[in-house]
Amino acid sequence: MQVFNRLIWHQPYALLTLTIMFWCGNFVVGEYTTKVTEHPVPPIQLAFVRWVCAAIILFPLAARSLWTERKEIFQHFPAIWIIGVSAYSFYNTCIYLALSYDGSNATSLATLQTIFPAVVACLGFIIFGVRINLSNTTGIILAVLGGTVATSQGDLFAALKIQIGMAERWAFLAVLSYALYTVLLRLRPNNVSSVPFLWMLIISGLTLLTPWWAWDTFANGNQFPFSGEIVWALIYLAIFPSLISALCYNRAVQLIGPGAPSLSINLMPFGIAILFWISPLPSQLAWYHLLSLAMIFPGIWLIRKS
Repeated sequence: MQVFNRLIWHQPYALLTLTIMFWCGNFVVGEYTTKVTEHPVPPIQLAFVRWVCAAIILFPLAARSLWTERKEIFQHFPAIWIIGVSAYSFYNTCIYLALSYDGSNATSLATLQTIFPAVVACLGFIIFGVRINLSNTTGIILAVLGGTVATSQGDLFAALKIQIGMAERWAFLAVLSYALYTVLLRLRPNNVSSVPFLWMLIISGLTLLTPWWAWDTFANGNQFPFSGEIVWALIYLAIFPSLISALCYNRAVQLIGPGAPSLSINLMPFGIAILFWISPLPSQLAWYHLLSLAMIFPGIWLIRKS
């Protein structure tokens, strides 16, 4: 545990590396389960079951701290609820809805999220009056341009011709919800530790996701199609993107603020392309992903230095 604390828990960029790695897996597994598998999982069903499983897995680890920190949790519950709803009700649900559309793919939707740092900066200014300096602005521009290079496959003029369909609209709503979550993490109570805080965020998200799931189940007649491969996918989603990456991301924001973490999301197109390259799925790794990476890393460095 001491080695973990020294090498990971107190190192924000190690935390962000794990976060991005598991987020990339979330996109790839999300596309596979909602569209590629023999019995596709309805997106809302996948989001709901994933978070229910994550809450069940995390509860034994959080129970003791939930009890000892109950006064602090109760005192700050409105802030915790708003933070949880902003991401855990909407972000992954919107991502899975976007991935479920024919013609969409994980890499293109991930690259659409390159506007994330700009949205975080705007929301930070609107909600908390956080101003950005020249270094921040330069870093954001570099990261957004790097993401645009990947989105347009190396042709920046092609980015002007991108058509906005339902998949892209859901992906934009996902960006907006997680950017709001990132900014609102400033409201995190200092005396609530990481594991119970995450469990409360998940439960808060489920307060809105549950009626959405009920509507999808009873009004639309959708069900979760359990099978061997779907169960394995669900285990991955419930543990790695849901729990480990969330703990790492929250901790990184706690250590260094939302700037660099918001830029790190622009590494996702490259990471997803790598996963497609090493998986049986069609490869999406190309030269423009490497060029994109070469622009995004300096952007993150500039944010770090500001």
